[in-house]
Amino acid sequence: MKISVDISIQTIRNLLCSAFEGGSNYWYQIDGYQLAPGFSIEDFRENGRMQPENDYFHWSQLIPTIPGCAVKVSAPDAPELGQKLLNLETLQKGLDILTEEYPWYIAIIINETDDAETGDVLLQCALFGDIIFG
Repeated sequence: MKISVDISIQTIRNLLCSAFEGGSNYWYQIDGYQLAPGFSIEDFRENGRMQPENDYFHWSQLIPTIPGCAVKVSAPDAPELGQKLLNLETLQKGLDILTEEYPWYIAIIINETDDAETGDVLLQCALFGDIIFG
């Protein structure tokens, strides 16, 4: 039986903020980005057209949540893992893995009690298919 959970883009961006600004910064490195046709990096910067109204996200937290766009991520201390793309598809994969393998993290997300660790495990599951760092 497969369980489906609806997590908002706002929540995913918040989780990426938690990961990139705290939970994952002991292992990850952002190597760049890929943008869909019609976008420039300026669209994602402060006051850019992709910034949500009344809120601000770093471009690394916005780009993976836009169709056709991705952030390139690697783990410098584990080069054998290679560079991975973080995008809507991999984020969905990460949420699916959390739902199936680590449902307590989904409960934490749904209950809005997530923290840097929650963001970190989502990022790891999205990129690597499991929690592999601490």
